[in-house]
Amino acid sequence: MSLIKDTFFLSSVSLGLLCVGCGGGSSESEVPPLVSVIDDNTTLYQRVYDANASLNLLNPNRGLYRVVASLDEVKTYDRFQIVKDQGYQLVYAPLKLYHFIKDENLSQELLETLDTNLQEAREAHVRLITRIQYRENNATDPDKEIILSHLKQLAPLFQKYNDIISVVEAGCIGAYGEWHTFGEDFVDTNPEYKQNRKDIVLGLQKVFPNKFILLRTPMHKELLFGASQEYRDVASEAEITPDIAYSDDIRARISHHNDCFLASDTDLGTYASDNIEFWKSYVANDARYAPLGGESCLDESAYTECSNAQNELQKMGWSFLNSGYYPDVIERWKREGCFDTIAQNLGYHFVLKNASVRINSVQADIDFSIENKGYSSAFENYNVSFSLYNAQHSYIFDMPEIDVRKWGASQEQKLHIVLDIDAVAEGEYTLGMQIQHDTFFIRFADNGTWDDARHINTLFTNIKITREEQ
Repeated sequence: MSLIKDTFFLSSVSLGLLCVGCGGGSSESEVPPLVSVIDDNTTLYQRVYDANASLNLLNPNRGLYRVVASLDEVKTYDRFQIVKDQGYQLVYAPLKLYHFIKDENLSQELLETLDTNLQEAREAHVRLITRIQYRENNATDPDKEIILSHLKQLAPLFQKYNDIISVVEAGCIGAYGEWHTFGEDFVDTNPEYKQNRKDIVLGLQKVFPNKFILLRTPMHKELLFGASQEYRDVASEAEITPDIAYSDDIRARISHHNDCFLASDTDLGTYASDNIEFWKSYVANDARYAPLGGESCLDESAYTECSNAQNELQKMGWSFLNSGYYPDVIERWKREGCFDTIAQNLGYHFVLKNASVRINSVQADIDFSIENKGYSSAFENYNVSFSLYNAQHSYIFDMPEIDVRKWGASQEQKLHIVLDIDAVAEGEYTLGMQIQHDTFFIRFADNGTWDDARHINTLFTNIKITREEQ
């Protein structure tokens, strides 16, 4: 038998090999493949999968989210575990700094409370959407330097819990942190207002260096990081293009949240009234590469009825949506019968359709088809690997060439993978595919494919690897 080698191969690309040792784990159900013997040394395994849209609800970083109490509040119950037990993977948790508008220093008590709450979120294994806000529709904004000072003090804690932060709404300024009804340094009569607003976004980027910052309207993005001279000027310099997508370019790291989805033809000012379609196209373009989320705020049946809502969610590329607000809109969707479909298709929705593996003693050729039935793509960079494993061995084949962010909405991917298995011991194996970011994993929305013990999608079971006698 061949000795264990140091590398495996994806086509002609070198890949890392790790023999993890012993381990088991079984999938939800063992669905035997169709097996054909090609010749004395080659066997073909084929399988068609059974889609189950409800399983997509269990995936991270997408879908309906629940709102919980602010991260500065002490609670005697575990707010995050409660909503996780209700089936939510995504949680909106703001940080309200109402008592620090005039104080440059945050209290130790607040920082300790924040630490405790973030730790509880990590233990519940949820992802957070967060926003810092200083006021409701009253008072005024803090001075810019106070906000920037607070961000520096918050940075160590948020970076400690970087793994559970999904996205960050720009917040900080305007009523409710929603970038309207500005005051002080940020009102447009201040000669430095554009730079002051921009500095808040740049300050947030330092706190959350690898997260998307979501602005309330696309006009703000173009004003601060593009070519607009005035708030409503039509320009597209700050749009995400294929050349900058997934890069550290600030324009590629800024996306959008819409907190008045379907409230009017402009979504109550989300889009400038004189160029609605331009700005909607601007947001839809960015959402091909970055997250788009938010909530409804008014039930206007001409816009919120099911057929229009589903069309807009798909056309704009929505990733996540508040499950509880606006209540009348949520109830309409339940009454008209589209609520479950929306829940299942927000963000990515990967369905494994069919696969085959042609295997001999030295090589496995894998062909498979995956369809993204969701409204948008995955927006985080997941690590992809294949595994051959049984009770005695587990061989991992890393796949740096596969980028699930590029599995676009309503697109089907046909992939061909070649594994060098010369170093794999004889035996009967399960072939699995793992999609991982930090401690979170994507599962395909198919019955009988998920191995919960290993957090892996099982493509085939009972694959036999044999060696010819030398």
